[in-house]
Amino acid sequence: RVTGVLEKAGISVGEASSGVSDIAASVHEQSQASSEVARHVEQIAHMAEENHAGIVQTAEGIRHLEQLAKDFESAVSRFRV
Repeated sequence: RVTGVLEKAGISVGEASSGVSDIAASVHEQSQASSEVARHVEQIAHMAEENHAGIVQTAEGIRHLEQLAKDFESAVSRFRV
């Protein structure tokens, strides 16, 4: 009778150990996925910074072209047809 109880206990310990191993593997996979997500978020943030810099540069170019157009309009307005 004691032998049977010990065998059942051994089986239960083995099953519990297997469950713990499965959980550890799942935690490891989740950790890797989280790291990959973090890398992608960093890449997106970097791309957003680059886009912002491009937008600022474009806006400056537009302001410069507007000034050139005003200057040109002022210069041309002196002529009569």
